[in-house]
Amino acid sequence: MLTVRTSAKAESASTQRPNRRRATPGRTARGLRDWRRSDSGATAVEFAFVLPVLLMIMAGIIQFGAVFFLQNNMANAAREAARALAVGSIETKAESKQLVDQKLVNWGVTFNVDTNLPDPGNAADTDFTVTITAPLSEAAIFDYLGVFEGGTLRASASMREES
Repeated sequence: MLTVRTSAKAESASTQRPNRRRATPGRTARGLRDWRRSDSGATAVEFAFVLPVLLMIMAGIIQFGAVFFLQNNMANAAREAARALAVGSIETKAESKQLVDQKLVNWGVTFNVDTNLPDPGNAADTDFTVTITAPLSEAAIFDYLGVFEGGTLRASASMREES
């Protein structure tokens, strides 16, 4: 049988905690120098530079989405008014404007409705056309850069008269 003897000093070293270094004046100054050179705050600074750009892109997506949504609603209202004229459920330009205003009441935008009725003296003219326009500056939710100052949203629909 083989026995291995270890010294008491080796046993006590393995059961003790590792030796921690004490803070010395030279070590503290070196730690501050290392902290100044570290990159721990670089991510926050880079994020501060990128955040305004990301917010502008997000605002642009929301703005253009809202304008396209309004333009789509205008096209639907023009189509419904033209269809109502074509089937005879409404007969005048005033009724056409009233129907369009009723469809677009929640937008808070000034809509101009132009309705072209067929000429009763011309048998070839059988189309009803409803055109809705709105100033782009009113349609915009916010316009910090002046992109939507001059312009007009336009939607038009034509239907042939049904007999």
